[in-house]
Amino acid sequence: MPAGALAFSYCQVPVVYLLTHNEGWIRVTTDDEVTTERGGSRLDASDSHALLARHGRISRIEVGIPESVLFEG
Repeated sequence: MPAGALAFSYCQVPVVYLLTHNEGWIRVTTDDEVTTERGGSRLDASDSHALLARHGRISRIEVGIPESVLFEG
């Protein structure tokens, strides 16, 4: 786990929050090691359904949180 990261599990899937200097992003890794990344901090409908249904398709979620969101002012 990198310094400054926060990790927990949700529906038996590890979720890792990482600080970033740029815009926020979300990265989803599936059980067959395919990783997709997109801007923002929300899962799409398909990934949300797979996570909540506990299909086992999602093996890890990483979320890049901009430092500016946490350390404003």
